[in-house]
Amino acid sequence: MPNALNSALVQAQVQAQADADAAGIRISLIDGNDGYDDVRNVFDAVWGDYDGTQVQPDVLRAITFAGGYACVAYAGDQAVGSCFGVVGRSQVNGHWHDHLHSHSAAVLEEYRNRSVGKAMKSHQRAWALSQGLDSIQWTFDPLMRRNARLNLLKLGAQAIAYEVDMYGSLGDLVNLDDPTDRLLLNWDLPSDRAASALLTGLEPLSLGDFPGATLIEAPDDIATLRVSDSSAAHEWRLRMREQMLDAFGRGMTMQGITETGTYVFTEGAA
Repeated sequence: MPNALNSALVQAQVQAQADADAAGIRISLIDGNDGYDDVRNVFDAVWGDYDGTQVQPDVLRAITFAGGYACVAYAGDQAVGSCFGVVGRSQVNGHWHDHLHSHSAAVLEEYRNRSVGKAMKSHQRAWALSQGLDSIQWTFDPLMRRNARLNLLKLGAQAIAYEVDMYGSLGDLVNLDDPTDRLLLNWDLPSDRAASALLTGLEPLSLGDFPGATLIEAPDDIATLRVSDSSAAHEWRLRMREQMLDAFGRGMTMQGITETGTYVFTEGAA
């Protein structure tokens, strides 16, 4: 392992343990089929168990058997969170580059706002570095302010693309029938940005520092809006889609978000 990755790994392992302790949990890797029921129960509770279950045992087994990542977060003996991903490749400067693609994560409702999600991502970072991987990519719904703050401010990941209706209609308890537009993120694991974000968090952006920036607003609570007014929620989706595609299409860079959850795009690098 290169010295830079080895140094980052040591820091990441210490940080991961500190984040788990702060959240009051322990995180265990899935080995073989052990722990599958805990993964399934968490995901079905959060996303819904339509068509039987959210996580098929053979798929999870294939992911871990092929060298992918899957974990369960426990508070005492109770499984309260889980996430999993596959080792993938992306084009970087015309060459294939290996990374971990983190596919899905879930935290039980009663354990949200306790930094369980952050602790799982911190654990995932340490694991990826231990495998010689220097980046993690994943997608999230940019209409979800809470997830934006976690990904951009508490983790220091950076948005690199906007994907329209990436997964098609899911019809689960979170997405309902809304198109699954997603922001694609890249997390530079050995970077000072990632280490600083996990340690103290990054400051929300101030609009005064970015005169002339392109601003894209997100709703206060899209999950509640989808239930109370699905038409209004869909209008938010289409408006954000148009704005995001325009910004990325013009080669702009997302610098981050403000305290109120407004995305800030500029012509310069992040």
